[in-house]
Amino acid sequence: MRGTYGVTELSPGGIVLVVHLGTVRTVADMNETLTHELVHAHQLSGRAARAAHLAYLRHGYAIEPLPHSTVRAYEALIDRREREACDAEHLASQLPA
Repeated sequence: MRGTYGVTELSPGGIVLVVHLGTVRTVADMNETLTHELVHAHQLSGRAARAAHLAYLRHGYAIEPLPHSTVRAYEALIDRREREACDAEHLASQLPA
């Protein structure tokens, strides 16, 4: 997580957002990080999205392999989700400092 301020993870009860406060330098960084991670939380909050992500994680840990085409398609989705989260960071400037 070097250079990373936050991460969004699935939990048994839903979604967990973790912010590494020791690396956040400014209020603007915090606002951008929270905005970015909240977008990811929204992206992973649906039942189908959660199931797809868990299947991808099981594949990554060699528990249940997925077809190569499914892996490529999901990784393309991950890239689109990351771009969406990065694009939303500009909304952070509208949060109070």
